[in-house]
Amino acid sequence: MLKALRPKQWIKNLLVLAAPFASTKLLANLLTLVIALIGFICASIIGYLINDWQDRQRDRLHSIKKKRPFASGELKLFDLVFLLLVSSFGVFITCVIVGETLSQMLILYIGVSVSYTFLIKNIPVLEMCWLAFGFLVRAIAGSYILNETPTGWFVITIFFGSIFLTACKRLSEKESMSSQNSRMVLSSYPVSFLEAVSTIFAGLTAITYSLWVVQEHNSSYYAYFSILFLIVTG
Repeated sequence: MLKALRPKQWIKNLLVLAAPFASTKLLANLLTLVIALIGFICASIIGYLINDWQDRQRDRLHSIKKKRPFASGELKLFDLVFLLLVSSFGVFITCVIVGETLSQMLILYIGVSVSYTFLIKNIPVLEMCWLAFGFLVRAIAGSYILNETPTGWFVITIFFGSIFLTACKRLSEKESMSSQNSRMVLSSYPVSFLEAVSTIFAGLTAITYSLWVVQEHNSSYYAYFSILFLIVTG
């Protein structure tokens, strides 16, 4: 059951802490942020469970994904319902504690995840943008915890960076022939297209991040140094 919750993927929810960390208000709102982080972990688990159940037949054709609990048959429908109820309860408790605005962000994120599984995942390009929007929702939620409206450059940077990471992931999957049987949308992506998207959005992410630093943190030498760090590591 723990494996079905995909704990290795929970790190993505740390985007909730991005805005508070950048604003140096992380410690001042630590308890609320931890609760929100737990809520988004539970929300992401709902998406993973539904996706893995929906894809269980196709995953059995994949050399690695066939070992997933639902694809392998280790977990059944009863287990899915039980895990969904537990995760939904975690989201509900979080909504009760954190208030209306963040609750709306949690519900929006679940909507993005579920709609991706049933409607978007096989539509080229849109599916990458949809995943990027899911990342963006988590980042914006962190701003709302601080009762602040996220700046335009911050939003654009997160969105562009998310598309870059998604394109890199698709490129890696494309190069693995076994993935062709698991993710149908890969056949619609030429390698040259994914390489171009990853290159373009890597540059756009660096540019928009630099503009965000200049706009919001122009007095911080550490912030300017982070631009160099981003470019070198990227």
